[in-house]
Amino acid sequence: MGSAIQLGRLDAPQHAQNESEKYLYREQEGLTCYGRARQSAIDSNEEHHSQIGKGDEENRLRKVAAGQNMSSLTERGIMQRGIAERMRGDPSSWKGSAMAEAGIATGGLQFVRQICSAMPRIGPLNGKVINAGLVNNTVRLLLGINDFKSGYGERQKAVAIEDSEGVGRARGRLWSGAIAIEGSLLYLGHRSAIWSGASAGMAAGLDLATKGVCGVGSLLAMGIAGLGFHHCRQFQGELNGRLEDRAVRTEAKRCLNALEYLKNATCVTDEEVREIVEQNDPQEWEKKIRDRTEVKMNALKRRTSQKAVFMILDRLEPIVEKLADPKRKRVAAIEAHLLIGDINGEIQKKQQLYAVLSLAAAIGFAATIAGTLFTAGALPYLLSASSTAIYLALAAHAFYRQRNQKVPMITSSKV
Repeated sequence: MGSAIQLGRLDAPQHAQNESEKYLYREQEGLTCYGRARQSAIDSNEEHHSQIGKGDEENRLRKVAAGQNMSSLTERGIMQRGIAERMRGDPSSWKGSAMAEAGIATGGLQFVRQICSAMPRIGPLNGKVINAGLVNNTVRLLLGINDFKSGYGERQKAVAIEDSEGVGRARGRLWSGAIAIEGSLLYLGHRSAIWSGASAGMAAGLDLATKGVCGVGSLLAMGIAGLGFHHCRQFQGELNGRLEDRAVRTEAKRCLNALEYLKNATCVTDEEVREIVEQNDPQEWEKKIRDRTEVKMNALKRRTSQKAVFMILDRLEPIVEKLADPKRKRVAAIEAHLLIGDINGEIQKKQQLYAVLSLAAAIGFAATIAGTLFTAGALPYLLSASSTAIYLALAAHAFYRQRNQKVPMITSSKV
């Protein structure tokens, strides 16, 4: 694989004579994931089965099985294949595409309805506006049910692979789906109460409850976006801190430290492999390593992007190799800065996305407050339309990118 996994152990270069060059070599060697861990895993497995009294032949077979198991993880790079398969599968899913299209259509209808409600000549009590609201909330109810089901599935998957951050995000989606369901049902109930001639107090109570649920949804969206922004800032700070650490004397060492941080964010380290081997049966090694890798990749994509992941896989390892060569390390340092600059650019884009999402949620919350305080006037509808327009633009842009997304090829010769 391009940068996440290397096979075997690298031979020390003959030109590594002075301490600085030996340091670079050790750092470069330390960036491998499975080379030394593979043999130690086999030895640990053999020792374990010897202690529990198994026969020599069975121990030999288990040793071979363990070696094959670890080798299967390293031969072709399980992470690259997994990401490529997921990138190919998700955008082309007819269900996901249909739900995305329905969400965009619902957002567009909601935006038109809010603009019409703010216009004095039409207003919120216009028959067509009311009918648009019924259609909008009926579709939103279905989308909320889908979000709830998807959130539940994501939570089950995150629990299975021990992804604590993923569990938290799945809970957020569960709550988001539940709020969408409840808000739509309350709106439909409010309209039904008016049509059935129910008391004004009941209709007003349902209307107030609808606004309250919308307000909670806006606060939840603000919290999720704010947490994502914080994670991006934290990741960027750690990365740049290693690159700019003046306590490290040479530029090559600083670059290696930053690249090591990126590499550890994309693959399971030697220490983590040993921990998995020590705490699990051999039959579970492959699954546990795959799960740990997926957890790391999910976290990295939340802080950067799919594009950043492939840049790391494709470009990091060749740069590390050049840094170990005194004749090429100056060029390699420039390439390292370029790579880290590109990663920072992807982080910046994700931060901007979270900031815009937080802004849209804040405007939506302000619209809820305004609608509660001012029962008449165009201000609540204009604020709601502004928030909806932001969400609609982001959803349309994301849908367009997914439909036109291509899986980049990793060109490193070590894949």
